[in-house]
Amino acid sequence: MYRPFQMCILYTPMEIEMSQPFVMIVHTDEAESGFSAFFPDAPGCVAAGETLGQLKADAASALRSHIDVSREEGLAIPVARDFDAVLSDPDVQENLKDAFVILEVRPLARSGRVKRVNITIDEFALDIIDRAAERVGSTRSAFMASAALEASEDANAA
Repeated sequence: MYRPFQMCILYTPMEIEMSQPFVMIVHTDEAESGFSAFFPDAPGCVAAGETLGQLKADAASALRSHIDVSREEGLAIPVARDFDAVLSDPDVQENLKDAFVILEVRPLARSGRVKRVNITIDEFALDIIDRAAERVGSTRSAFMASAALEASEDANAA
C-alpha cells in the first residue's frame, strides 16, 4: 500500500497517558440554550458550547488547560478511566439520569518541547508545503506543525 506521507513520532509515557480519551458527560443547558459538560476524571474541568461541535472543541481545550495547570502547580495529573469504569462509578451514576449524551474527548496537552523527527513524504507534497511556508514567512517544520494542529482543531469541532 502506497503512503505518500508517513510520520513517526515517539511519545513519552506522560504524553501517551494524556492522549487517552476522557469521558465527558453532556447536559442540555436550558438557561443558555446550549450544552454544558463535565469530566468525572478531571474534577473542576467543565466545558460549554451552543452546539455539540463547539462544546467538543471547548472540551478538548479545557482538558489541555486543566492538565497544563495541574502540571504547573505540581498537582496530580488526571488519569482517564475507561468508559465502563466511569459509568459504573456510583458518584457518576447520579449525573447520568439527565445526561443528554456521553462522549469521549482526547486532550493531548502540548508539551512545549520541540522534537526532531524524520518523515517520508511525496516530493510534490513537500514542494507545496515549502511554497506555502515561504508565502506565510514560516519554516517547513513550523508550517507543518501549525497545519496539523489546525486540522486537529477542525476535526475536534466537527
